[in-house]
Amino acid sequence: MMMGRLGVWLHNGSRYELGVHELPVPTARLIANAMGVPLAYMYCEDDKVAALLLALHKMKPAARDRKVAELLAQVS
Repeated sequence: MMMGRLGVWLHNGSRYELGVHELPVPTARLIANAMGVPLAYMYCEDDKVAALLLALHKMKPAARDRKVAELLAQVS
C-alpha cells in the first residue's frame, strides 16, 4: 500500500482522504512522485483542469512550452 511505503499510518490515510487532516506538502510531493503526477495535480479540485495538468506533465518540455504559450494567447 502506497501510504504505508511513505510512512503514513493506515488510520491517518483515511483521515487525509476524508479531509480531517491535511497532508504536509513534503508528503503530498512524495505521493505525487510515486504516482508520476505533478504536485499541483494533488490539489486540483476540477477534473478537467487536473486532466490538463496531467497531459502537460507528460509532454516533452519544448512541446509543453509551446502548448502553454498557445493556451495563454487564447485567453489573453
